[in-house]
Amino acid sequence: MSITGYRRLTVALAALVLCLAALLLPLLRRQMVQTADIRDTCAVINGFEMTKASAMRSSNADYVGTCLSSVLMYRTNAFSSDLKGLQHVYLRERSRAAKDILAHLRTLGGTDYGDDPEVWFQHLSPEHH
Repeated sequence: MSITGYRRLTVALAALVLCLAALLLPLLRRQMVQTADIRDTCAVINGFEMTKASAMRSSNADYVGTCLSSVLMYRTNAFSSDLKGLQHVYLRERSRAAKDILAHLRTLGGTDYGDDPEVWFQHLSPEHH
C-alpha cells in the first residue's frame, strides 16, 4: 500500500472513531446520570431510616414532629421517566418512615389527627401553636 493509501486509511479510522464517540457519549452520560440518581435516592432513603430512628428514641413530641416534617419535605418531582421504579421504592420508604413516626407521635401526645402526615404537620407547625 502506498503512503496515500495509509493516509486515507488513517483518516477513515479517525472518522470511525469520532462517529463511535459521538454515538457512545450520550449513552455514557445517560448512564452516569442514572447512576447518580440511584445513589442520591439511596442516600435519601437512608436518611429516612436515620430520621425515623432518631424520632423513635425521642420522647419530645416537638422534636418528633420536626423529624416528621423532614421526612415529608422530600418530593418526587425530580425523577425522570425512566426511573419510575425507583420512585416507587422512594415513595414506599418515605411512607413507611412517616407512618412509623406518626405511630410514635400518637403514643407521645395522646392525640390522633388521622393517618395523613400532612394533617399532623399542620397541627405541629409553629404557626398552629
